[in-house]
Amino acid sequence: AVDPRSEKDLLLKAAQEILTKDPTCAWAHAARAGVLGSSDLQLAGLRKAVALAPRTAWMHAFLGRALRGASKGSAREGLQALHDALPHGH
Repeated sequence: AVDPRSEKDLLLKAAQEILTKDPTCAWAHAARAGVLGSSDLQLAGLRKAVALAPRTAWMHAFLGRALRGASKGSAREGLQALHDALPHGH
């Protein structure tokens, strides 16, 4: 069986290496944020990812979920991010 912690470590290392080469890589910011643990730790990376790729629905959805669970987020902001994840013709 594969240790989930080692998979997270590999993903974190890969995302950090990519961001060193290309700090504008939105999915690497989102991937890095996804393995950081708590919603509070994920917010900055997910906000950066959404800012870099505003038309990427899954990033908005991940941000919305993190905002709903974060002490520094708000339910309203989280719901807005989830709403932004839905296709509205853009």
